[in-house]
Amino acid sequence: LVGAFAKHVLGLATIVNPVHPEVFFALPSAPGAAPAWIGVVVTIECTSAWLIGPMLAIAGLITMGHRLRLRAIFAAAGAAAAVFLLTNVARLSLIVVATHEWGVANGFTPTHQLYGSVISVLGVCIGVALFIVTSARLSRPPEPDPAGA
Repeated sequence: LVGAFAKHVLGLATIVNPVHPEVFFALPSAPGAAPAWIGVVVTIECTSAWLIGPMLAIAGLITMGHRLRLRAIFAAAGAAAAVFLLTNVARLSLIVVATHEWGVANGFTPTHQLYGSVISVLGVCIGVALFIVTSARLSRPPEPDPAGA
């Protein structure tokens, strides 16, 4: 997803390795010079599976109770998973763009270590809040009709 986002949305020269989880993109170069390419390896620690997996496990445990509707739990888990996935794409895209613009030392290092972590924490908070609100609202029984119909 990050490779497609960098190529089609950000317009960066991008190559995605179809066999390994690597995204290569061209660094800016002098006019007429061949671009220098840099690769970013998306390791298992960089995937959203580390966020989505525990959320699905928690959702599974919640389904064992009888206080919330299954449909509500599944909808809430799907919404939270979507937030986690989009957050991770945003984080990885920030790393790629910063590295493209400022190089490895000034772009990759701070966005990978500091800013990327901040984005991930915010995404987790938003995803968990969305999960709680969605599962609670969709599990609420319908309000009675005041007209008595």
